[in-house]
Amino acid sequence: MPDEVNQLFLSVQKQVQSHMRHPFLVAQHMNQTLSQFHFEVGLAILRAAGLAENDILAILSAFLLLQQGLSIHDSVDSERGVRQQLVVLAGDYDSSKYYRMLAFRGDFALLCRLSDGIAKTNEAKMTLLSRDGKLTPATYLSLREVVEGQILHSLAEHFLGNHEPWKMYVQSFVRAYIVQTELHVKNGLRYVTFRQAYDWLSEMWDRVVSLSPLPRNDPILTSLTDYVQPLKDMLEVMKLAEGSS
Repeated sequence: MPDEVNQLFLSVQKQVQSHMRHPFLVAQHMNQTLSQFHFEVGLAILRAAGLAENDILAILSAFLLLQQGLSIHDSVDSERGVRQQLVVLAGDYDSSKYYRMLAFRGDFALLCRLSDGIAKTNEAKMTLLSRDGKLTPATYLSLREVVEGQILHSLAEHFLGNHEPWKMYVQSFVRAYIVQTELHVKNGLRYVTFRQAYDWLSEMWDRVVSLSPLPRNDPILTSLTDYVQPLKDMLEVMKLAEGSS
């Protein structure tokens, strides 16, 4: 992450954590961390839309509160007793702050767009849970794309319309993020082979390269290349090893 973007992330993180901080949650050691990935892609979307820096910071703060409110609920099953209830409470508290911030700004159209994204995200999560272990690789990856990227797509649709290249940029970032987190958390891929993950990522990347209207030195395309290419290279090695085992 460039120094300028990193400093901006630290600034937004400080602001968002002040909204998350409630005396009771602090006393119970409910520490929350923000998604740097969702920050970076959200920042790219809002800058591409030409928003003023103050507006970008305000919208990103609300957006990250929403994302954290959604993601923290995913850890409910890993907790027990009162701690489990606190996770739900913390997520609801984050979401309430997100609604309050956007409502105060009068961004009701954005609220509606993101609410639709929230519904699609939760529907995908329920399908993943209800069909655990009974999903095809293609279905699993498709659902994970919705879970991790739907609110980013909603943000892009609101500010950039149905600009097709941007849909591909966001989807490519999300695909790379999914593969990266799967490899990191599980030390391997649960539902797919390395070859399937490589093909899934490569298919999206080929579309970006062939259809992208951006110049090769554009910051967004450069950032996307830096994010996707190392994963593609690593998966290519892993799929070869997988095939020879």
